[in-house]
Amino acid sequence: MSSQFRSPHVCVAVAFILAAGLTGCGKEEKPAVPAPKPPKATPAPAPVAPAAPKAEIKAPPPVAVAPAPAPAKPVAHNGNWMLLGQQTADFRRDHDRFPVGVEKGRFREIQIRVSGAPIYLESIAVTFGNKEQFKPNVRHQFNEKSANHTIDLPGNSRLIRHIDLVYSTAARGKGKSTVRIYGR
Repeated sequence: MSSQFRSPHVCVAVAFILAAGLTGCGKEEKPAVPAPKPPKATPAPAPVAPAAPKAEIKAPPPVAVAPAPAPAKPVAHNGNWMLLGQQTADFRRDHDRFPVGVEKGRFREIQIRVSGAPIYLESIAVTFGNKEQFKPNVRHQFNEKSANHTIDLPGNSRLIRHIDLVYSTAARGKGKSTVRIYGR
């Protein structure tokens, strides 16, 4: 053999080539490469059945509810006038508060009635349910000829919390006066 085949590297290479040629018997072999895997098949979506018609949800039948009972109406006196309060007047300047309360109802007008000794009404203040005040300009002498005085309240019928009166007795020695307030 020639010197070129004596190198160990060359000898191995030649042996390798010869071995490769002998095993193939003239066929060309391709190196073993794994075959590509077929792509995974994604499952087809399940067919969707047509939606069943939605059942109508019916509201329950209305329940008959009795209306709330109306608040008891106060008893009216003397032709639809209802007594809201009364006080006895002294023989001096006096201030009296007549508590009415919103539970007595609504009123369009009030009437002041005086019996006994005459009095002089100096001022009046009506406090409504919403705490608004009405102060009519009323100065009135109550005596035998003029024993009552009617005052229209502003707006529609109103709830009244209380009524304040400032008055003085007109004559000494004629007894005491009784002041009554009515509403309708």
